[in-house]
Amino acid sequence: MKGFKKVLLAALAVIPLLLPCLLIACAKNPTALTFSDGAFRSKDGKLAYVEAPATYYAIRLGDVQAVITRGDFGDIPLYSVVGCDGQFLADQDLKLYATEGVALPTLGQLGAVQVSLYTYTEERTYHRPIATLKETDKVADLVRLATEGDGISADAVMSDYNLRWELLFLSDPEADFGIMLEYRKFSSDVNGHGTNFIYDRDLQRYFPVGDTLEQYFIVDEETETSAG
Repeated sequence: MKGFKKVLLAALAVIPLLLPCLLIACAKNPTALTFSDGAFRSKDGKLAYVEAPATYYAIRLGDVQAVITRGDFGDIPLYSVVGCDGQFLADQDLKLYATEGVALPTLGQLGAVQVSLYTYTEERTYHRPIATLKETDKVADLVRLATEGDGISADAVMSDYNLRWELLFLSDPEADFGIMLEYRKFSSDVNGHGTNFIYDRDLQRYFPVGDTLEQYFIVDEETETSAG
């Protein structure tokens, strides 16, 4: 546990970084999209995009392909997502928009090969990277813990957490998008399930993880490198 505590303290000294994001020049005539029948659609009906749940994050953005028009509320430019071949677009906050009819993978279907740990921030593009876990068996174990069972409904949790970090699951180090969940730690036992949980904001459910996550992200006190 000493190593993990050292990670917590080190978080205060890490230089803030954006999630990898490359903005390129705008397209000359981005397609106008307006909301209709559950999707943002072009006037000719050829393009339709559905806003993805908030846990999905675009990683690298290209040029502007479309603009959501909202009148007095202001337009929202949507960028191409590098590597997605038009299936996905994203806004400047890295929120993903999927082509209507394209199914997004669940965390269990994503095929995650690495998990990065970040300090929590309300800004979607502004994170402090702490460590990255790449060991196949450990990544698979975290995915299992975050998906198996029904978890605990957020409505059933009356306690307040005292630690909040973020976990970005990627299917490849150069993936075009990933899934961001939270790690929340409580000062006292929650409904007999311990104090440490992975929280899914979209499902609004807590999944108990015991000390697993802390063990996986321990820092070697001599080398000061992550165990993964």
